[in-house]
Amino acid sequence: MTDLGTSGGFAARLDAHTIRFERDLPGPIERVWSYLTESDLRATWLAPGDIPSTVGTEFGGRWEGEDGEPGGAFVFRTRVFDPPHALEIDWVEVTAASGTISDSYVRFELTAQGDRVHLVLTHYALPPAAFPTVGGGWHAHLDTLAAKLAGVEGPDADTRYEALKPEYEKLAREAAV
Repeated sequence: MTDLGTSGGFAARLDAHTIRFERDLPGPIERVWSYLTESDLRATWLAPGDIPSTVGTEFGGRWEGEDGEPGGAFVFRTRVFDPPHALEIDWVEVTAASGTISDSYVRFELTAQGDRVHLVLTHYALPPAAFPTVGGGWHAHLDTLAAKLAGVEGPDADTRYEALKPEYEKLAREAAV
């Protein structure tokens, strides 16, 4: 069996507004960094677009909703760019259907561990109700990233997200009790 680095499991909810994932991924660290920052590689597991290396620089994009309707837009702004160890970006989303704006930020930390790389992804300043969607989304995309880095056919992120979302909804309900 190939270790895809998915053994980190579900997100840890650090507080009502912060979630964290940890994964051990196939290295080397420079390769994992490339998958975080280079458009063509990031498109294989998350979304296209180069992450600007200059702090304060923005880039954005759009995604489709159901049946080809507009889904929304995002703006990323680089906060920290320290290759190949730390990347932090502002993560601003506007959802077309409701006009909702989500303004949060994400930090990726990479540590080389032999031929493996320990990834810590922390998403801060989330609305509490976003835990199921953001948690399930990151979990699915990180599973896809792990498969890409391992060079094997991995899960489709959208299909994986649909399978994970009910589990994250359950975790959110349990945390609210």
